[in-house]
Parts: sequence; C-alpha cells; structure tokens
Amino acid sequence: MTKKTERILVRQVGPAFLEGNIDDMISQLQDWKNEGWEGIAEEDYIFIELYKNRLETDEEYNLRMFQEQRAKERAEAQRRKQYEELREEFGND
Repeated sequence: MTKKTERILVRQVGPAFLEGNIDDMISQLQDWKNEGWEGIAEEDYIFIELYKNRLETDEEYNLRMFQEQRAKERAEAQRRKQYEELREEFGND
C-alpha cells in the first residue's frame, strides 16, 4: 500500500496579497518557496486585476483641466453666494 500525500494548510493569505507591485508578489512567492511551501490553494473565488499605468492623452488631459476649472468656478461662485448672504445678514461691519 502506498502512502497518500495529504495537503496541510498552516498559513492563510488574504486577497490583499494580490494587490500591488508584481515584483513584490514574485519576491514573496520566492520567500515562501524557500520556506518549503509547495503550492497555493483557493478557498473562495478571488478575482484579480492586472494593471498598467499610462500617461493620459492630450484629449483626456484637456477634458480633465476643463472639468477642474469648471469645478473651481462653481466652488468660487458658491463661496461668493455664501459671502453675500452672510454680508446681507450681518452687515458690512
């Protein structure tokens, strides 16, 4: 009779491990391998997203600048309105 291999779970890793820099993840996996860990099992379904950073296009930049300027103008108009209401209520002293 052949002995069966039994999987033991001693360390649990949360989904936060799957966030961040890929080089850091690879380094962590290598550290675990050096400690004798043999694999990773999935307890629940976890979805990960890979991402890349890129510079925004000129069109995206112009739109963002326009939106930020509009937001600044609206905030200034709201502050001016509040100022006028307070000045009317309390006078010009």
